[in-house]
Amino acid sequence: MRIFLALACTFSFLLILGGCAEKDGQRVVTVTLPVEAFFVSQLTDSAVEANVMVPVSVGHSTYTPLPSQMRELSKSQLYLAMGGLDFELAWRERFCAQNASMRWVELSDVASSGGEDPHTWMSPQRSMAIVSQVAKELKGLYPELEAIIDSSLSRLCLHLSEIDGRLISLREDIVFITYHPSLTYLAKDYGMRQIELEHEGKMPSVRNMELLMEEIDSTNITALFVQQGYDIDKICRLAEHTALEPVMIQPESYDYFATMETILKALGER
Repeated sequence: MRIFLALACTFSFLLILGGCAEKDGQRVVTVTLPVEAFFVSQLTDSAVEANVMVPVSVGHSTYTPLPSQMRELSKSQLYLAMGGLDFELAWRERFCAQNASMRWVELSDVASSGGEDPHTWMSPQRSMAIVSQVAKELKGLYPELEAIIDSSLSRLCLHLSEIDGRLISLREDIVFITYHPSLTYLAKDYGMRQIELEHEGKMPSVRNMELLMEEIDSTNITALFVQQGYDIDKICRLAEHTALEPVMIQPESYDYFATMETILKALGER
């Protein structure tokens, strides 16, 4: 009986070790935002797991990672940072200290033109540069996936090019309102104008709202974009003033193409 129990315990222990080894053998990279996880999944046909640090609809400025996220971080050989986000600036040193062998890559290096808005990926033109850089990093880390990544990159860039063409074909002089200036690069790259409610990163004062109303009265506004977590009351005032239906977008959300379809529809694509 004792021999049987000893063998049973040994077998169970080996199963546990095997399970741990299998988990440790997983391909894991860490990213800041869900949209980056979407790009990783699309490029690798889900062969690489993306550990997302900041969930959608959670303010990245004040978010603190969970223990489970930190455990996944310790397994990652690569951190894909969008670049310029408050969360990344606050946590980079601690992340790199916990996992000294992890490579940190700033994707804004291939997409930003030096502006204050870190939402570079919201322009499909810049997203093409971002996904190409992500593909390069993933192939360097997992050369066995090179064929899959190359094929997926071609398909992904084709889809991005199609959205790029649809944005270019929209009428000229589009003006839209956002609470938080997250579509700066979209406006810049496609000849549009963004009017943001935030003033120097803060909620607009009564006087600033009055000035904004005056500006809106003399402008043909196409769309009013809102994001979860911002002052809905002021958005509702603007909606009543402009007779526009607020359109909810979440730039950080996982499905990049669904987000772009929402934006295209709001900007008047027929």
